[in-house]
Amino acid sequence: MAPNQDIGDALGGWIVVSRLHSKDSFERYSFCSLSCLQHWTQGQMPCVPDVFLYSMSDSSCEL
Repeated sequence: MAPNQDIGDALGGWIVVSRLHSKDSFERYSFCSLSCLQHWTQGQMPCVPDVFLYSMSDSSCEL
């Protein structure tokens, strides 16, 4: 971003996401494309340990 350049002009076409932590606290993330947003989103997902996944039998998922 150039000095004195408006953020709206600098990030035109980008995807901006705000993540709220509380009513007075948030973080803002800027992504240049949907694929960058997707990559970041997937990185935010907690990992489920394989041992937990393999401990469930196929029949336990039936309704």
